[in-house]
Amino acid sequence: MPNPTPSPTRIEAIGHSSLGRPLLVYHHGSPQAPLRLFFLCGQHGDERAVQRAAERFSLALEASPELLGHQLQVAILPSANPDGTALRTRHNAQGLDLNRDHLHLLTPETQAIHRFVAQWRPHLTVDMHNFPSRRLHLLNRGVRLAWDLCLDFPTNPAVPLRDGHPLFASLSETLDQRLSAAGFRFGRYTMVEPNGSSRHGTPQRLDARNVLALRYGAPVVLLEARNPSARNAPHDPRHIRRATLLACHELLRWATAHAASLLAPPPAPTRVPLRSRRRKAASPLPIPVIQLATGQPELLLSAPYRPSVQGRRSVSLPLAYAVPRTETTILALLRRHGIFPTAPSPIPGCQLIPVTPATGPLLALLLEAESSFGLHQNHSVRRITNLTETSYIEALS
Repeated sequence: MPNPTPSPTRIEAIGHSSLGRPLLVYHHGSPQAPLRLFFLCGQHGDERAVQRAAERFSLALEASPELLGHQLQVAILPSANPDGTALRTRHNAQGLDLNRDHLHLLTPETQAIHRFVAQWRPHLTVDMHNFPSRRLHLLNRGVRLAWDLCLDFPTNPAVPLRDGHPLFASLSETLDQRLSAAGFRFGRYTMVEPNGSSRHGTPQRLDARNVLALRYGAPVVLLEARNPSARNAPHDPRHIRRATLLACHELLRWATAHAASLLAPPPAPTRVPLRSRRRKAASPLPIPVIQLATGQPELLLSAPYRPSVQGRRSVSLPLAYAVPRTETTILALLRRHGIFPTAPSPIPGCQLIPVTPATGPLLALLLEAESSFGLHQNHSVRRITNLTETSYIEALS
């Protein structure tokens, strides 16, 4: 079989913003290449630096298609929130944070992103952002965060490929080695709280990295570049752009080297944790910071440090959920996620939602009464755990 040959850059409008601006995805590489990578950028309109870096990355792939080899095709969405970018606001024109809308899908922008992911099926999604290094509680201590670039992973315990998976450990090690060798400061993205505590990830707020991984099963990573500022150094914007572009190129090399693992089907879920808790580490976390007065690096000890998220109250997946037709909000949300009733219900007055390996974890989080993410406060949604109805057996066969 001949190797796929590079194709010219293709531009696809995957949807429109609240104010009608197109969401443009730039496709690079052969459509026949087996491994698909999606770079999702600009969900926050005020994070313009990472959008510019994504545009530069797209131009680099257009100028040098050989960078993708024969295995990779890449899709880049530089501006997922074009209204916010035009208005210079974090939120979209509806006043909503797109990165907090991947569960409910209330905005046309997140709906378009999910339609694209459902159709194109990337094997790895890179969710790109900027983060502010000058946090008020750190400025009061005379320091700012020192990282140039950070990486993080899904932390919700129901995600099949989440924090702690060997793939993510390999990627983190690769980027750390390459970026450090090039003179950049790299680390895991960490939330440093005003009270001095620190943690990773947002399991209780289902953002893009968690929901996309839950819904579609493929790995999602968060790539956070520091907000560049001339106050840090005159060349700081160029410095951060170089770090971001280097990380994107290294992601291509890493993905090619791990193609077999990325192309493998995601693990089938057996039990799904409905709640989570953080485990406190025995030692504080050293946070690299820069002294504002001298520009010298130092380590700030952050305690308590809660690095890992444990799942609890796990349940086995049923064959289906029976959702009362009166639960219109739940049924509408499921439809926005492309999950529809596909079989006659053995329970009168209900819509039957069969559970599949792909939809099971998300359905459990949304529909189980004990879930901390549950959409209902009672036990109106019923679990179907055995095949007692002939019509139901026929519908699932």
